[in-house]
Amino acid sequence: MRIGSLLFFILFCFYQSAIADTFLVTTNDDAGAGSLREAITKAAANGIIVKDFIYFNLPGNTATDRMISIKSNLPRLSSNLVIDASTQPGDPLGGSTAKITIKPGADFISASSIAAVFYISRSADIEIYGFHIADFTYIKSSTYTGSAIGTAVFVINSDNITIGAPGRGNVFTRNEFAINVSTSDSELFYQPLCKNIKIRSNWIGLDPSGNESDCQIGVSVSAEGCEIGGETKSEGNIWGGYFVSALSLGGTSLLVSNNKFGFVISGGITVPKSIMKILIGANGLSFKDNVASHFRVELSSSKNFQINGNTETLIGLQVINSFLLTFCEDGKFGTDQDEEKNTLVNSSAAITTHYCKNIEMGKNSIICSDIAYNPQNSVDKLPQIHVLVNTDTEYSGTATPNSEVYIYNDNTSCETCSPADFFAKIRTNASGDWKITGDFREKRLVANSTLIGNSSEYTQPLIGFEKYSHSDIHINPVCGENNGSIKLLNLMHVLKVEWFNDQNQKVGEGSEIKNLGPGTYYAKASNGNCYTRSQNIKLENSVPIIHDQLLQIIRPSCGLNNGSIKGLIGANTVYDVLETKWIDKSNTVITTGTSDLNNVPPGEYTFIVTNSGGCSTSYGPIVLANQSGPSIDQTGLAITGSYCDASTGSIENIKVAGTGTITYIWRNADGVTVGMQNDLQNVPAGQYTLEVSDDSSCPALQSQPIIVNEINGIEINNTNVVIQKASCNGANGRISGLLVTGATNYKWLDSDNNQVGTTLELRQVPPGKYRLVASNSSCKEESEEFTVGQLTSGNTYTLASRTTNTTCNQNNGILVVSSVSGQPTAFRWQNSAGITIGNSAILENVPAGDYFLYITNELGCEYFYQQYSIKNTETATINCTEELVTNDKCGLSLGRIIAPSLVGGVPPYYYSWTDHNGHEISRKSVLENVVSGTYQLIIGDEVACARRSFTYTVFDDSDVTEAPHISDISICAPGNATIMVTQPSPGIYTLYDENGTQLDQNETGMFRVNIKNSGNYLITRRKGHCESNPTPVKITIQNEGIADIGNTFSPNGDNVNDVWNIPGITNYPNATISIFNRYGNKVFGCTGYEKPFDGTFNGSALPTGIYYYIIDLKRGCDILTGSLSLIR
Repeated sequence: MRIGSLLFFILFCFYQSAIADTFLVTTNDDAGAGSLREAITKAAANGIIVKDFIYFNLPGNTATDRMISIKSNLPRLSSNLVIDASTQPGDPLGGSTAKITIKPGADFISASSIAAVFYISRSADIEIYGFHIADFTYIKSSTYTGSAIGTAVFVINSDNITIGAPGRGNVFTRNEFAINVSTSDSELFYQPLCKNIKIRSNWIGLDPSGNESDCQIGVSVSAEGCEIGGETKSEGNIWGGYFVSALSLGGTSLLVSNNKFGFVISGGITVPKSIMKILIGANGLSFKDNVASHFRVELSSSKNFQINGNTETLIGLQVINSFLLTFCEDGKFGTDQDEEKNTLVNSSAAITTHYCKNIEMGKNSIICSDIAYNPQNSVDKLPQIHVLVNTDTEYSGTATPNSEVYIYNDNTSCETCSPADFFAKIRTNASGDWKITGDFREKRLVANSTLIGNSSEYTQPLIGFEKYSHSDIHINPVCGENNGSIKLLNLMHVLKVEWFNDQNQKVGEGSEIKNLGPGTYYAKASNGNCYTRSQNIKLENSVPIIHDQLLQIIRPSCGLNNGSIKGLIGANTVYDVLETKWIDKSNTVITTGTSDLNNVPPGEYTFIVTNSGGCSTSYGPIVLANQSGPSIDQTGLAITGSYCDASTGSIENIKVAGTGTITYIWRNADGVTVGMQNDLQNVPAGQYTLEVSDDSSCPALQSQPIIVNEINGIEINNTNVVIQKASCNGANGRISGLLVTGATNYKWLDSDNNQVGTTLELRQVPPGKYRLVASNSSCKEESEEFTVGQLTSGNTYTLASRTTNTTCNQNNGILVVSSVSGQPTAFRWQNSAGITIGNSAILENVPAGDYFLYITNELGCEYFYQQYSIKNTETATINCTEELVTNDKCGLSLGRIIAPSLVGGVPPYYYSWTDHNGHEISRKSVLENVVSGTYQLIIGDEVACARRSFTYTVFDDSDVTEAPHISDISICAPGNATIMVTQPSPGIYTLYDENGTQLDQNETGMFRVNIKNSGNYLITRRKGHCESNPTPVKITIQNEGIADIGNTFSPNGDNVNDVWNIPGITNYPNATISIFNRYGNKVFGCTGYEKPFDGTFNGSALPTGIYYYIIDLKRGCDILTGSLSLIR
């Protein structure tokens, strides 16, 4: 009874969870009871077996009442869910069918890199209706640097998703993405394509009133089986506003139908407004019945697509391409059905392809387009078409044989002829000829050809049709004459060219026109009543001109060649290569190739510019006259002396003459500028020089030095000064020989301004720097600084040293110095405590530490020479973790001992191995090839006192040796038989008869025995003192021949069955073996079988297959035949 109750409870819970539920949103709060967040959470908890519904009943009817402001990402949507905002009571928002607005709150923060209102991941069967989602752009993220990607609806790895429907469409305003159906996000990468995505009846890039907004990406879809719009106009979406790309599509089996691109909605009417970019890379695309103000569709790497029934409506605006295709194939624009034609208007090139294959043009209407179809770099060869006759009664030409020629009449008022209105279709004959006749006086005919899914360009007359090419070459007339010309380049589908001037007067015919004067011209390139007009081509009179706005003239001066003329600029009325030159009065060329004339004497100079047409223009002559430089007259000079330590001196009445403005610079004896006027005032005693310059190009002129004397001054003359050095840092230095005039008192100062003497001669001072201050009643003069040096040895002492560090922390360190240059008279060593511990060049038996050497020179002065250090030698560290003992086996000397490793210390490392008798047997780190026993190792580095001893024991691991493998032998007649061990290993093999008597022994495992009767034998294998169990061998003499022969082998280099072994064949040394392939060709043959067949022939590997053998034992036995399978 209890089990039955439990089962009933489980079934009850299951059915309860499988019952569909409807969750009602009653508040626009971000969270809590009745919120959208709670409804999504409850729907997920209700399971996914049957469909759940989220409906709305928010209080109020204003836009604010029906706006939900969310603070963070809503929960991700679970499968089998309908979220229908159109269930909200009241009127729709604006002119749309949306009823609920969702926007991010001011404090919205996304927990992931994608901030999506509805996030659908790994779910299915979800429908979203009636929302206005806005302003999801530049969203803050709590986990990613920068902004999260704002997306209204994000879908990944999900199927059967419907977004919008007639009467229940969504509106997407100012979002980075309106809808993003992707294969990757921050959690999932390279997921499968979503399937069965339907996006219908939505407004994208518009607000609920139908006004424009902006998004970065409108709709981006990567899916298998996607419908953008639908088969009815009410299912179509409307794009408006501004996008990086309005629609981006990838995947397979895609339908884009009945949509409108680039519209706003005014009074319920869609009005064309802007151009939308559409990016598509898909296989199996149907792009049909869409309307755009102007298409800007870019297809790349797409296959198997149909573009039918699409219409452009904004005629007044021209775009470059309506459709641009790159690396596409198997596509078709329009069909022969009128309702499936595309209507494209106002493009430079309506349809352009690059590197495409099998692109077919059906019956389309292309209006006012300079180039209707522009195939560039086609992968396959396009059909050709040429118009040869285009008159009022005949339209004919040639095309690729058997192609279909589509003929159109341009019945519009556009100047450019385009395939606007389909007129006729005919097929060319086997020679490629085509022709129609009639009254074509009012027709402007254009044609193209199609063959096996490929179409040619249209026969619109073109000038400069090649990519990156110029449309013409023109040569300007020179010197005002009628010698200009124009030549049109790269004409296509042109039967006639006429030339006109800017008064629309005809001036010539043909692709090239000559003898033109300056003026503006254009050409009409015609094909019947169709023509294209070239751009206006302006021919200008080519005449050189000279600009003098920057002219600078410097006259030569002082009789030197330092004149110059600069700043003239040669030019031409049109671009040209000019030649320039300067000539003098006698027409002698002074210089060429430059507009500046430099370093010339007085004279007359003319500048001449000549263009490539030989026209010349001159400037000049320009006259350069000589000018003189400045002069100085010192005859009336008045000098006033200066008192000691004062600036009361002056130099006056110097006379200067020159050209233009004169510049004065007075400098003292140190070259420092002290005045800038004609007279020099208020200067101290000293020597002064005046430098003057004027506006001439002459060098500056300098006066003779002028002396301002000092009044009541003191002079110190140190010409004969004598400085006696101090010895051994003693106070016995001396300064003498100074000559001082005008002083009554003397004072000597050292470098610290301490007074050290009061007489003219300074005595008994230590080494240092000193200066004399001499003074009288009104003046004071200070000498330069004199240095009393240390009396130094004439020798330079350089000592070499040799240090022996201590070992094992003993007092056995040694320091030895020796003279390299100069021999000290004494040595003294101190330790770090300042205690003298040695008085010779050798310091020994000392511990590790720092030691200081003092030496005495030939003057008896002792001074510190250098510090030395003795260190304790670090010995090697012994690491016992790496030692390893390998035991011997069977007394074969297989024993091995790996010594501990050594780290650091003093190389070379030391190893000494001795046996139990104390005999040294190795000095390597690894002792090898030893028998069982006890061994001693002494190990260490070069420092013997740190070496250690280790003892090791090697045991003998004796074991039963593996028995040899031998096959029984069968021979067809008595005689010699060979017993051979299969794959013998090293060791001693012994052959016994069945009674245990030893017959033979060797290391090869091969025994030759004379067999008279069938019998049994035994073979053992011995290694060292270990011997295997015996292996029995039966030798049988049989009339039917040798033992069974194997029929398969695999020569693949794995050392298993790599050759074809024939058991017992070695008993028949004269046997012949032949092997043939299935064609009867011999691939192997031998007498005797010393080298088995290895599957090669003449050094090359034979293929896998069946081969056939013939064996003749040459013993009177029957021939042996059979098949052999070679497997690799």
